[in-house]
Amino acid sequence: YVREVRDKIQQCLGPWPEKTPLNARVTKKTKRDAYTIENVIFESRPGFPVTANLYIPEGRKFPLPAVLCACGHTDTGKIGYQTFSGLARVGYVTLVFDPVGQGERLQYVTPDLKSRHGIGVSEHIFAGNQMFLTGETISSWFTWDGIRAIDYLLSRSEVDPRHIGITGVSGGGTQTTWICGADPRVTMAAPACFITTF
Repeated sequence: YVREVRDKIQQCLGPWPEKTPLNARVTKKTKRDAYTIENVIFESRPGFPVTANLYIPEGRKFPLPAVLCACGHTDTGKIGYQTFSGLARVGYVTLVFDPVGQGERLQYVTPDLKSRHGIGVSEHIFAGNQMFLTGETISSWFTWDGIRAIDYLLSRSEVDPRHIGITGVSGGGTQTTWICGADPRVTMAAPACFITTF
């Protein structure tokens, strides 16, 4: 059954691009009482930056299990820090990344850096329509960003590669479903508020 679902997901999303260097960098560190937040940028494709926050628990023995958090349809992307800090407080290295069209990853901006089409779903629809013209889908790009986010997690010495989870709500639940179906390195998935027949 699992193999059949993975094959269907791959059929829907198409072939993956070649994995290229992440060119990851930490742009800022913020210490909190029980964890440190690192602002991270990595490239899921050459010249295509993904913005993320990495929550690293303090006072724990590394390596630790990790959770990738996929954002739902919010204007602010990775802003829901209560979930991420909560996971860090109980001992999970937690990475949350902005999806295309949200947070720091608006694609169609005015000179004052506002979205031309509306944030979240509106940007996703606009980008998705353009991608259809090239034979791609926005779901494929979301999923590839998530796969590369897992690559970034696994590049960190704080992370136990045997324990990689993923969770998300709404649009993040959708991403969670696609990513866990496409990447066998995910050992636990908890999509929320997303319905599917598989």
